[in-house]
Formats: sequence, structure tokens, C-alpha cells
Amino acid sequence: MKTAIEDRLKPLRRKMGTLWILGWALCVISLGLLALFLKRSLDQQNLDAQLSIYATATYGLSWFDESGTFHSEQLQLDNEILDAPFDIWIVQPGAPSPILWEPLAPQFTRPNLEALAVQVLEKGASYADEARTLQDSGLRLQTGQIFENGADGQPLAAVLVIGNPNPQPALSDPFVQRLAAYCLVLLLGGF
Repeated sequence: MKTAIEDRLKPLRRKMGTLWILGWALCVISLGLLALFLKRSLDQQNLDAQLSIYATATYGLSWFDESGTFHSEQLQLDNEILDAPFDIWIVQPGAPSPILWEPLAPQFTRPNLEALAVQVLEKGASYADEARTLQDSGLRLQTGQIFENGADGQPLAAVLVIGNPNPQPALSDPFVQRLAAYCLVLLLGGF
């Protein structure tokens, strides 16, 4: 047998329950979105670090001798460079054959390599140290410089390492799938 107090509290219970469900859902969804944002940021930092490693390795394994001849013998022996998940180019602007090194099977649309190389050589080492996004394609670019006589000489060629910031669709990423499952469990548990 219901009492008058229970009848009067029933609408209040519904309102409180609705507010609880909405608040809980907002918190779980907000935390899920924050986790996605942080993962994307960490993925970007990881990609930039990998691009930098490949640019440094390419710079370290290639050089110009005193006569200005380019040497890539060491690059040709490095399987990690040859099988890189990135496109690696070495470009010498103004040379009769400006492309000194190119990927065996390019994975991405080829940007204007000579224009990029000119930028890298004109703007100096500080420009080469930072990864940036190519506006035309959304791909990430890390650059380096190859000097005439080691680090003391004039920069003659640019190393261009291009990678994809989003190698797979978000829904096929295992982290996103696990996160969605956890959020669903939390939502159902809260309801």
C-alpha cells in the first residue's frame, strides 16, 4: 500500500534518476573524448619522433665528397631505410638530376620536392629540426640537410621524410575499439 509521501516523491525520483543518467553519460563521454584526444596527440609525437630518426639516419648515411659527388652506398645497405614505412627523398635543388635518393615504391602522392628542398636549404637547421604538416596532402614532413664537407660546409641537399599522420581509420584502431567497449560498459553500469 502506497503512502501519500511515496506518491509525492515519485516525480522527484524520476527527475533525480534522469539527472543522474545525463550526468553519468556526460562524464563517461567526456572522458572517452579526452582519451581519444590524448592518444591522437601521443600518436602525433610518436610519428614526429620516428620521422626525425629516419631523417637523422638518412643524413648520417649519406654525404658529398670533396669533389661534390653524392654517396649513398651506406643507405643502400640499410634495410630499415629501404623498408621504411615512410617516403624518404634526398633532393639537391638546381642540380641537373635533383633527386639523389628516392623510395623504391613511394607510398604517398609526391609533393613539389624541389620547392621543399629549397625551403629547407634556405631556412637553415632550425627549419629542418621541426616536423610540419604539408598543407596540400595533410602528410607530415621531417627534413634534414646534407652538407658539403660534414657539418662545417654549405648545405647542398635536403632530406625529406614524409609520413601519414593517420595510417588507419579511427574505427579500426584497436585502442578506439577497446575504449568504446569500456565506455559502453561504464554507461550501462551507471544506468
